Parts: sequence; structure tokens; C-alpha cells
Amino acid sequence: MGWSLARNTDFSGHQIEIAVILSFFIIIGVWVYYDSDKYFVGIKRHIFWLVTIITGPIGLIIYLVQRKKEGLV
Repeated sequence: MGWSLARNTDFSGHQIEIAVILSFFIIIGVWVYYDSDKYFVGIKRHIFWLVTIITGPIGLIIYLVQRKKEGLV
């Protein structure tokens, strides 16, 4: 089943683009996870990296704004 499935898989669509974008979102999420350790504690820390993985750059912008607000306090 494995080889016939690989032979019949069409990668001319958007699968590779989706995989690259998802990988980029995950890399940003991992960075936010480790960086938020300095600014947030508890559940707030985990919310930011999950939002970043789901929304990508939008979540990163939200995190950076909240990080700046938290740093001023």
C-alpha cells in the first residue's frame, strides 16, 4: 500500500506550500514559547504560543504588543 500510495500522490497542488507555512508558524510559536518565559508566568505564557501557532504572524504581533506592555509595568 505504501509505494502505490506514494506513486499516486500529487504534490503539484498546495501541499508543500501549506507544509512550509505551517512549519513557519510552528517555528514562530516555539520562539514565543521560550521568549515568553522572561515576561509571563502561568497560563498566559501558554496562551501566547498557542495563538501564535494557530494565527502565525498575527499572534506574533499580539505577543510583541503584550510583551511591551508587560515590560513597562
